[in-house]
Amino acid sequence: RGGQLALDNSYVYASTKGPVGSSAPGLGIDIQCTDNVSLDNYSDIATNVLHGVSDDSGGVRITTGHLQVSSSSIQCNAFSGSSTIPASYGNTGDIEINTKSLLLKNRGGIYNGTGGSGESGDITINTGELEVVDGGYVFSSAFGGTGNGGDIVVHADHILLSNENTPYNATGVLTQTYWPGTGKAGNVSISAKSLNMYPATEISSATFYLGQAGNVQVAIDGDAYIEGSKELISNGNRVNTGIFDNTFWYADGGNLDFSAETLEMTTAAGIQVVTLSYGDAGIASLDVGDLYIKDGSYISSNGFYGTGGNAGGVIIEADNIVIAGPESSNDPFGADSTGISTSSGIPGGIGGNIAITTDTLSLTNRSIITSISRGPGDGGDININAESMEVLNGAQINAGAAGTGSGGVIDIESGSVLVSGVHPDMY
Repeated sequence: RGGQLALDNSYVYASTKGPVGSSAPGLGIDIQCTDNVSLDNYSDIATNVLHGVSDDSGGVRITTGHLQVSSSSIQCNAFSGSSTIPASYGNTGDIEINTKSLLLKNRGGIYNGTGGSGESGDITINTGELEVVDGGYVFSSAFGGTGNGGDIVVHADHILLSNENTPYNATGVLTQTYWPGTGKAGNVSISAKSLNMYPATEISSATFYLGQAGNVQVAIDGDAYIEGSKELISNGNRVNTGIFDNTFWYADGGNLDFSAETLEMTTAAGIQVVTLSYGDAGIASLDVGDLYIKDGSYISSNGFYGTGGNAGGVIIEADNIVIAGPESSNDPFGADSTGISTSSGIPGGIGGNIAITTDTLSLTNRSIITSISRGPGDGGDININAESMEVLNGAQINAGAAGTGSGGVIDIESGSVLVSGVHPDMY
C-alpha cells in the first residue's frame, strides 16, 4: 500500500509451489496505491501454479488511481505438462483491476490462462478510461489441459482500441481455447458509454480445437465506431478489425450480442460469427438505434470456409439502417462486399437465417443483404420487417444457391418499398 508503485524491468511474483497435496492455496498479490501503478520495460506482476501443484494461486488484485502497462504484463498462470513433467492442477485465481484509467500498450497487457486441469480465473476491469493500443491486450486462454478459460468482464466509461504501430500483433480483448487444450474459452462481457475501434483491433472469442468458444456481449450506452482497413494485408488477406466469435475446428462457436445507441462501421470493419471447420457457428444479435454499414464493412454468419459446420444466423433490431457500398470498387461483391450475409459451406452445413426489424432500411451502391447456399446444405431465409425500405444503385437482396442445396426464402413486410437505379459500374 502506498502512493505509487513503478516497476522498470522488474517483477513481483507469488508462486504456489506445493508440496503436492498440502492444501495450502496461495494468497495472491494485493496492491493498493492512491496515485499510480506503472509497469515498463518487461516488468511482471504474476501469480503461478507450478507443475504438479493442486493448490490455487490466489490471483491478483490492483486498486489505484491510474494504471499503465507498457511492454509488460499482469498475469496468472497454471502450466501445461509434458511426458516427463506434470501439468498444474490448481486454479489460477482471478485478476481484478479497479482504477480511474487503464492504459495497455506496446504489447503490454493482462493475461489469465490455464494449461492444466485447473480453471483459469476471470479478469474483471472497472475503470473510467480504457485504452488498449499497439499490441496491448486483455487475454484469457485454455491452452493445454482440460481446464476452462476464464471470463473477461469490463466496465468502463470510454473504451479506445487502436493499433497504428503493430498492426500484425493482436490488439484488443480476447478469449481463446486451442490445441492441445480441451477446455472452453471464457466469455467476454463489455459495458461502456462509448466504444471506438480502429484498424487491426478486435474484441473476440475463438476455439481452435475441442473446447467451445465463449459468448461475446458488448453493451454500449452511447455511440460505437468501428473502422477497419483495406490496406493492411497478412498472408494475402486483410487484417480483420471488429467483433468476432468464431470456430476454427471441431467445437462450436459462441453467440455474439451487441447493443448501442448508434453503431457506425466503415472501411472493412466486421461483426462476424463464422465456422471455418466442423463446429457450428453461433448467432449474431444486434439491438441498436441507428446502424451504418459502409465501404466494405459487414455483419455475417458464414460456413463458407468450413468443412461441414452449420452457419449461425443474424438478428438485427434497429430504428434506422443504412448500408452503403463504396462509390467505386473493382470487387464490390467480393473483397469490398458491404452488408449483411449468411452462407452455407461448400463441403456441407446449413446456412443461417437473417431477420431484420427496423423503421427504415436503405441499401445503396451495390451493397447487399444475402443468404447463399454454396454446397449441399440449404441456404437460410431472409425476413425483413420495415416501415419503409429502398434498394438503390445496384444494391441487392438475394437468397440463392451456388451448389446443390436449395436457396432460402425472402419474406419482406414493409409499408413502402422503392427499388431504383443501377450503379454506373456493373462489376
